[in-house]
Amino acid sequence: MSDKENSSVPVNQERKGVPISGRVDWVEPTGGKTKDGVAYYYTCIVTPSSDPYLPPSRCAVTSEGQFAKPGQDVDILCRTQLNSKKNVRCVDKATGEEFFKDFHHNTLWLVR
Repeated sequence: MSDKENSSVPVNQERKGVPISGRVDWVEPTGGKTKDGVAYYYTCIVTPSSDPYLPPSRCAVTSEGQFAKPGQDVDILCRTQLNSKKNVRCVDKATGEEFFKDFHHNTLWLVR
């Protein structure tokens, strides 16, 4: 990724990753495996809320193998990966009009 595409994040932060601290809520296999046969896992981490009136944040981290168990406190480093689906066919429920839309979402991957 070039500096121009990712101008809001300093280059050195991208190399280090995104720190996440919290408690593991649940862990489940994704159904996929690496070339070496190691299973991929989703781990849901609940992070403390910065405001006592708001619910805690949750994030799902993808990893090769299970790195924590539910209820365990973790302090990890992750990298982000942007996933895109372009020109997805959609239909407006109210009008029935067909249109195409691009979808983007980030995936967090465990760095360790």
